[in-house]
Amino acid sequence: SLPDVLNGLITPLTMLSVPTVIIEEPTATPEEELVITTEVPRVKRKSMRDIVFLIDGSSSMGRSFILVREFLIKIIEEFDIGPDEDQVAVVQYSSDARLEFGLNVHSTKNELLSAVKRLRFKTGRLHNTGAALEFVTRNVFIPAAGSRRDAGATQILVLITAGRSRDNVGRGAEAVRQAGIVPIAIGAKSADTSEMLQITSDPDSAFKLSSFQELKSIQQQLLSKVHPMLVTEETVLPTEVVLKEMSERDVVFLIDGSDNIGNANLPHVRD
Repeated sequence: SLPDVLNGLITPLTMLSVPTVIIEEPTATPEEELVITTEVPRVKRKSMRDIVFLIDGSSSMGRSFILVREFLIKIIEEFDIGPDEDQVAVVQYSSDARLEFGLNVHSTKNELLSAVKRLRFKTGRLHNTGAALEFVTRNVFIPAAGSRRDAGATQILVLITAGRSRDNVGRGAEAVRQAGIVPIAIGAKSADTSEMLQITSDPDSAFKLSSFQELKSIQQQLLSKVHPMLVTEETVLPTEVVLKEMSERDVVFLIDGSDNIGNANLPHVRD
């Protein structure tokens, strides 16, 4: 009866298909070989930024605070504000530091601009920049306060000062560097250039002005310093399982060689 099952065996062996994982939509016909491609599209997006403005609120600043506040508004208008884009916090300091609002408090540009317009001058005679640097590092640039450092957001500190610090800025500057924060310093009036350089460690990131009336002249320079980088993300495509007709087959015949077959039946199996 072996001839009777011959055709029934040949057909499934010829048409047998196996699953093949491919990444892009197949365009080949069932008879053509399907090629697996590992290339996936790449998408570029702007990097996220956490930006903290540390503003001198001491008597050294005085009425120039109004100019600083207007400067902040102009700068923030150029940002893309949102939970997955730019976040902004503002801190004022004199003898001590005061958080005006944290990084994750205002999630839209309109909310943020309204908050900046409501800022009021802190006042205070002493001018402790070093302590203020430590304050923002320990209390603002942290995940609990909205920092997205662990998610890859660039951490940027913009210091705006009107005088020389009464305390040593060295320890605060080191804390900023150790935390991976990018410092930028803007100083006018009696601000000390060497102190600003000690904080930034980069002459191109220290802007010494004669007065805060000149803030407009450095607006584009500051924006270029905090400009977001483009990062490349790979888009993961869903895999698709299709059936591909086999053009090559490895077939193994397992033949009973016991006495049950015997010499009389073996020629029929072999044929």
